[in-house]
Amino acid sequence: MTIDTQTALEPLLKDIAQQLGAIAQALRPADESLGFGPSPGRQYIYVNRSQGCNWYRLDAEGHPIAIEAPALTGYIVGLEIRELQRRGKAVPKLHLHIKADRHYVLESGAQSVFSKSLLVAIAQLQPAQLRQPITLEPQAAEGNEAEFARLYINGEYVHAPWDDNSDFPHLTQQAIAVVQAAQN
Repeated sequence: MTIDTQTALEPLLKDIAQQLGAIAQALRPADESLGFGPSPGRQYIYVNRSQGCNWYRLDAEGHPIAIEAPALTGYIVGLEIRELQRRGKAVPKLHLHIKADRHYVLESGAQSVFSKSLLVAIAQLQPAQLRQPITLEPQAAEGNEAEFARLYINGEYVHAPWDDNSDFPHLTQQAIAVVQAAQN
């Protein structure tokens, strides 16, 4: 390239760089802001009807705060069954990790209706389907404390029937494998 050509291209390249910078700024997530704000760390969401709502979080003092939004949309990035201490007892809990405006961990009893319906839905998916956002909605059953997990992909409900004869240990391992494969 000659010096004249290089000199002629410099303003054009500078203009392109400025335009790319403007595009990058426009694509920056709206939830990313400067200054003081909420922690971007993990937020635990408890999925059960014990507090009179479908799901809730705990404030700094451990008091429940109902989450009024009916659904959560994001990317499933992890699924595990963990043995946790609750009220002095070891209990198995399902932890579903969802990346949305922050990292959420949804916690539910591993044997709950919510967990079972969620596991069955995830187990029937392909890893590629979990590389796109999902929408998760807890739905209370009429007349009791149980709630189901309704999973949507591209606005379509993932129909996943099950009953008490379903092989939940196998379905759990299958769901975990699908989530892990989606991360690769």
